[in-house]
Amino acid sequence: MQIRDKLFIGGQWVAPHGRETIDVHNAGNGEVMGRIPAGDAADADAAVKAARSAFDSWSNSSPASRAEFLEKISAGLKARADELARAGFRVAGPVSDLERAIERATRAGVAWDDLIVDPGFGFGKAPVHNLALLAGLGDLRVLARPILLGTSRKSTLGMVLDLPPEERLEATLATTALAIAEGVDIVRVHDVRPNVRVARMSDAVIRGGGIS
Repeated sequence: MQIRDKLFIGGQWVAPHGRETIDVHNAGNGEVMGRIPAGDAADADAAVKAARSAFDSWSNSSPASRAEFLEKISAGLKARADELARAGFRVAGPVSDLERAIERATRAGVAWDDLIVDPGFGFGKAPVHNLALLAGLGDLRVLARPILLGTSRKSTLGMVLDLPPEERLEATLATTALAIAEGVDIVRVHDVRPNVRVARMSDAVIRGGGIS
């Protein structure tokens, strides 16, 4: 869990006047993922004053200095593009999409016990989003349905390791183990035997049993 104890006011991080904090919740599973200062009236006044000062300063700046400032912002966003994409995907993530899909299915008459959710690894997602999906698989447990995952030999694995499809077995096995650790129930794979072994070992560790 990330804890921030300062507010960003006037271009710098400053200690808040107020002592109250606000919990930041994961939109996918409701868990507390961070804590930030709530601030008080004095903090709000300081922020408004800083914003007003910045507005006056910006209004009096030259086009060249504005362009230079915007280029710095652009460079900063590009440098953190992967981090921002991961964070945005975790917030907007597949949970809400799957919730809507479940609603449509049940309205159409599909029995609750017949539903399995698949977050769609590799379907309409950039590699960074696929990796964020793997990191947040545990969020899907809030849906209370069996989770299916299909990562076998897919291009994101090849991009990470720079390998062709026929050499992505180890990467697939890694995602199988990680997925089971996060609560995935079913994996769809090409190489059945090694994945079954990894799944059985992972199940023994994560869910218990497996030794006769």
